[in-house]
Amino acid sequence: LKLPHPADMWVLWLEIFRGGRVIGWKNVYRTLFSNTISVCTKAKFPRQHLSIPTLMKILHLHGWNSVPGGVKPMFLANHGHELIQPALPDDDFTTAVQIAQAEFDLHRPNVVVGSSRGGAIAMSLDIGPTPLVLLCPAWKRWGSATTVKPGTLILHSRQDEVIPFDDSLELLRNSGLSESSLIVVGTNHRLADTEPLQALHKAVEKAFGENQG
Repeated sequence: LKLPHPADMWVLWLEIFRGGRVIGWKNVYRTLFSNTISVCTKAKFPRQHLSIPTLMKILHLHGWNSVPGGVKPMFLANHGHELIQPALPDDDFTTAVQIAQAEFDLHRPNVVVGSSRGGAIAMSLDIGPTPLVLLCPAWKRWGSATTVKPGTLILHSRQDEVIPFDDSLELLRNSGLSESSLIVVGTNHRLADTEPLQALHKAVEKAFGENQG
């Protein structure tokens, strides 16, 4: 295999040390590993043997009284993924859906993530086969959607003080999804601690992987 020149590896480690920011990480990833992937493909080596992260474009829809650039999207961005984060108005649900739909149509992300009210917005979008990951979706408070499509993953805490955990159980029943589609994690509504953040990242990777398979 044709591996990166040792001198170039310092650039890679520097980017990792600096937090693997989206633009830097993607450029280093493409520059250092494109030849290696090409060689592996020609030699019929499985790509997974390279242990190279799969970078995704993710549309993140924030919740009510929240803004772009929160803990959850930045956690995903710091893993090298590209985040699209539109600002969604709190006082006009219809306009918020229109903004989110326009961003989806423009960027064509690999995964859509919706948090709380953003989950209700995500449920209202026309996204075709693109996988959906919802965090404590507030579908009973906003919008008219009462089901989600197959393959949707939901993260919710039993101790959620804002959106009842039972709402997500009801959403599973409405949608004909098994309880394995509901990831029980965290101790509050925000899901901003280490464990739920890691669970979110795994859910996004799982949703994307199953959609590719």
